[in-house]
Amino acid sequence: MRLMDDLDAGKIDAAVIIRPPFGILPDLTWQSLVHEPYVLIVPKKVPGKDWRALIQAQPFLRYDRASFGGRMVERFLRREGLAVKDAIEVDEIPGLIHLASKGLGVALVLLVEAHLPLPPGVRMLSLGELTFYREVGLLQRKPRASTPIAGQFAKCLREAAEVAAGKSAPPSR
Repeated sequence: MRLMDDLDAGKIDAAVIIRPPFGILPDLTWQSLVHEPYVLIVPKKVPGKDWRALIQAQPFLRYDRASFGGRMVERFLRREGLAVKDAIEVDEIPGLIHLASKGLGVALVLLVEAHLPLPPGVRMLSLGELTFYREVGLLQRKPRASTPIAGQFAKCLREAAEVAAGKSAPPSR
């Protein structure tokens, strides 16, 4: 929120952020860079492949509802009518993965390279067609109000996101 306020006030020209769950101010533009999927992390010792049954039967390690990501988890649970047995609420994805690896419950977390490889005590289950995503992108002031460096920064981020997604080769130098 602070970065959005700084953009609106003209203190900064651009910010890489998680897409907010509300509208973008008219003087700002959004450019999506990556979509990160949510998965269910399950202790290896817990049998079963039905993520829906596991999420309702096991203690639930909750991603903090005060965060954008945690709100996405909460909306997903409500939309799918899933009743969970809350065990703890944490704002650190590595912490949730660690707790699951110790057998303390299951967690809906983002699957990002920074969290891989997973610890030996956990396994990951896809949510299949119900997979939901966190969108990370570039929020910037509209071009007429941006500095040339912000435009170059945006171009570099687009190229890096395309390379990461396997859409193109790295730019030649």
